[in-house]
Amino acid sequence: MPRELVFSNELTIQNVGSLANELLNALQGGMEVSIDLSGVERIDTAALQVLIAAAREARIAGITMTCITSVAVENAAVSVGIQL
Repeated sequence: MPRELVFSNELTIQNVGSLANELLNALQGGMEVSIDLSGVERIDTAALQVLIAAAREARIAGITMTCITSVAVENAAVSVGIQL
């Protein structure tokens, strides 16, 4: 069973530290991680960078990481040329 993290409202530079900590803790468990961003209404590039870094670390560790995104997250990702 994957470790599930659910985020909502805003993911911005103001709360990126807690986002990074939660992702790091989830990845340290060594199991599949599912990130639910469907409730996120606003995200900035700082939070996107943390998500990309977590995905990279998961890939290196052989951990499957999946993301469920909201329209706001998809739009932000597309605007900077990435796909989550």
